[in-house]
Amino acid sequence: MNCRVLFLSFILLISAAPSTAQVYSFDHYTSKEGLLSDYVLDICADSRGYLWVGTNDGLSQYNGDTFRNYTVADGLAFSRVTCLIESKSDPGTLWIGTNGGGISKFKENKFKTYKVSSRPQSNMISCIYEDLEGRVWCGTVNGLYRLVDDTFQPYAPRTFVGSVNGVAQSTDKTMWIFASEGLFTVSTGSEMPKKYPLRMPHDADMECILPGRDSTIWVGLSDGEVMQLRRDRIVRQLRLGNGGVGYMMEDGDGYLAAASEGIYRIPGGSAKPFLCYSTANGLPENYVTSGTIDWEGNLWFGLGTKGIAKLSNRSIVTLPIRDMSFAPNGTSAAVDGNNHLWVVSAPGIWEVWMGSNRSWNRVLHNEPNTTFHRPPFTLLFDPPSSLWVGCSEGPIGCYNIEPKGDGSSSLRLTRHLERGRDFPEGAPIFLYKDREGYLWISMSENRGVYLFDFRKKRPFLRSYTTDDGLPDNSVRAMFEDRAGNYWFGGYDNGLTVLPANRKFSGGGRCFRIADGLPNMSIRTIDQDSSGTLWFGTRYGGLASYRDSVFHTVSLTEGLASTAVWSMTEGRCGHWVGTQLGFQEIAATEPISFSSKRELLGHPVYACGEIDSGWLWLITDAGVMMYDRIHDLPNTVPPPIYISSVRVNGVAIDIHRPLKFAYDQNSITVDVVGLSFRDEKGVRYQYKLTGNETDWSLPTDHHSIVFAALAPETYTFMARAINASGVASARPAEITFTIAPPLWKTWWFLTSTAILVGLVVFTFVRIRILRLLEIERIRSRIATDLHDDIGAGLTRIAILSSAAERELPRKGKSHSGKAPAAESLQKIGETARELVDSMSDVVWSLELGGEPLERLVHRLRSFAFEGCEAKGIRLRFVVDDRIFALQFTSENARHILLCAKEAVTNVVRHSVCTEAFVEFALDGETLRLTIKDNGKGFDTTKEKEGHGLSNMEKRARKNGGNFSVTSVPRKGTTIQATFHPRG
Repeated sequence: MNCRVLFLSFILLISAAPSTAQVYSFDHYTSKEGLLSDYVLDICADSRGYLWVGTNDGLSQYNGDTFRNYTVADGLAFSRVTCLIESKSDPGTLWIGTNGGGISKFKENKFKTYKVSSRPQSNMISCIYEDLEGRVWCGTVNGLYRLVDDTFQPYAPRTFVGSVNGVAQSTDKTMWIFASEGLFTVSTGSEMPKKYPLRMPHDADMECILPGRDSTIWVGLSDGEVMQLRRDRIVRQLRLGNGGVGYMMEDGDGYLAAASEGIYRIPGGSAKPFLCYSTANGLPENYVTSGTIDWEGNLWFGLGTKGIAKLSNRSIVTLPIRDMSFAPNGTSAAVDGNNHLWVVSAPGIWEVWMGSNRSWNRVLHNEPNTTFHRPPFTLLFDPPSSLWVGCSEGPIGCYNIEPKGDGSSSLRLTRHLERGRDFPEGAPIFLYKDREGYLWISMSENRGVYLFDFRKKRPFLRSYTTDDGLPDNSVRAMFEDRAGNYWFGGYDNGLTVLPANRKFSGGGRCFRIADGLPNMSIRTIDQDSSGTLWFGTRYGGLASYRDSVFHTVSLTEGLASTAVWSMTEGRCGHWVGTQLGFQEIAATEPISFSSKRELLGHPVYACGEIDSGWLWLITDAGVMMYDRIHDLPNTVPPPIYISSVRVNGVAIDIHRPLKFAYDQNSITVDVVGLSFRDEKGVRYQYKLTGNETDWSLPTDHHSIVFAALAPETYTFMARAINASGVASARPAEITFTIAPPLWKTWWFLTSTAILVGLVVFTFVRIRILRLLEIERIRSRIATDLHDDIGAGLTRIAILSSAAERELPRKGKSHSGKAPAAESLQKIGETARELVDSMSDVVWSLELGGEPLERLVHRLRSFAFEGCEAKGIRLRFVVDDRIFALQFTSENARHILLCAKEAVTNVVRHSVCTEAFVEFALDGETLRLTIKDNGKGFDTTKEKEGHGLSNMEKRARKNGGNFSVTSVPRKGTTIQATFHPRG
């Protein structure tokens, strides 16, 4: 359907066109581009979109980017490939006939060879055909064979003894077989071939056969004739040329037949065939061996010695014209009122028009050369029918155009201007006529611009130079805007605008780079439908002028070149001609450009539009005609495939499950998008699910690399975008998994967790057992200290007291006691002190979960007992909030000993009557305060003993502070703080 639409769009262009009139943009592929051989025997486009080429040296596959070649080393049966088809019943399967090796079946990237027969000539394959029932036929040099149960069996061996060169099936399911014995038919339901009563021209042989429409068959003959046959008669007989017709194909709108001069088109009905593609029309070679049409409507031709050729766009035609002149301001060509294009060249003026047969015709008019003996250089159409022609070295002529129906026009000279007579000096560079009918001529030799009014007897009015406001005296562009202002573009000194009211007096405003121009060399000026003025420069690209501000448009916005020669706007859009081709200015903000590959590459010195919608371009290759209206965009979504996957640089089989080790995490995916209409314009987008959610920006790289991927399951997706911006209907995708390393696998993590749990459990259990053991040891030590050592010290204290009482009272000391009795008293006191200390040690070892409560209870008992013995009135204050603090038994012991030391000092040394003990909560610390109203002491003097220093050390060990305040005869205050985490 796509093929038919494409051909219907362009059939009017190519029908009945003279072979030398127009050149198409063929793309040419040879061994330089990677094709296996330039000797091509057959060509086939498969259902997946790939192009297959059978050559004299093997098989080539083209994907739009590269050729992949297959030879006998890859499993091909024989090097010379004579024919190939894709199976319709099993798409993706290729049947490949060779010249000596039999048939190769190519499926899933593997070859399978079929030997047709044990006889060598039977393995020389002439043709392969698959009928409507899916049966595969092959013609050989030695008979006809058919595939039965995966084996080729001879068919009618008594009938077909020699070479069978063609097999086809008409729409009524009749088989047609063309062999050395003649043309045969096999009716539906019959296995018996019947010879067709075909009268061949004298000395003519059949060359090829092609199934047609309406149950017909086309036969090509060696004398240049073709015949259309039904079962009972010859429907049509046509002569194409003198050479043999060796190949025929249907292209969706008729038939193409290859003969010695090139490719002929056979239209439907009674229209005569014509030569449409030959070397004169851009075909690289006239010897065409084969052809096919792909899913996008591109025509492919296999050439006998020059590879393959492709014709994608038939809406662009080049008319070669040599020695053209490239006048500035777009005056190299002009269109008259009859849509005839007039083009200047050194030999004369070419008239180009489309005839009633829809072909482009051209005729050379040499009137200026014969009249003025000077070649024409610039021209201007002056409605309704005048053509002004400026010749080199000065003469200017005006011709009346006299049309002649469907043929060329004639020119009649009506006015003649000579320099020195009708104008001062110089030669015309270009001609321009304003809306009031005045003719402006830019002159050579730096003479500025001349103004003429041919309504006057003496038409020359005046000249304009830089003294009159021109940017320089060599003007290269001129334009009258809608307001009637005149714009002059200088060769290299900027731009001048001359207001309409100063048309005859001169002056105006100059614009240069400081005013916003990107370049001072102006080459073309135009105004679009929105009123914006455009200025093309030689080196700075485009400048648009609106709201009194210049805006530069250059390569960054997509302009092909900074050298802009021409511009035009019509119903086909707004266009710009540059040094590197022709582009359409997209009607978007910001400014952008759309480019067609076939229109790029050549400088476009002038351009315009014919009323029929054709755009014309004056280039160094000739006159290019572009049917913009009927140039349909490529709306066929390009298929896309994953061609290979490499892991750490090593190719892998993508047809097996893809699971890689954790260190196999550098993945390269090669994709190929198939679009043969401007295949170099195919771009790609991709995404990696699990890592990305949006499509990437389009890129022309078809190898996508992912480095250092984390362990995970990924799905890679890619799509192709053809040159018209159409994306693949279905993306290509592949899923792969990167396994985590051993230490990140679930079973390893589970095992490790269990092992760690066991270790922790064992450690905790051992720790608990150890703590229990320590607790038992502590209990035993406390018991032993209490029962054994405590009992012994108590006994010492008792015995020392008894001995003291029994000692005689002799030799009394100053204390009133005998020395021995005094010693025994000290022994008793020491023993009792040791019992108290030991009691504190035992108490600290036996502390449980509430050390502060037991500490306060013990200290309260100790303090009241000591103070009561000395007659001291004691006030003991406890803040209950301190019991929420958590102290270890060791820290509790420090607090107890510090407090007991302070209370002991109060009882023994203060000589006080009142004492005060307080446990208070100070933030998160315990504050201990002990005060008395005793005698006090001087804190600046050195003290005997270590009581105060020991108390300070114990406070510091608990992360707290210690202070002593004492005034003689006014008492002492001791304050210490203890932190639970000290």
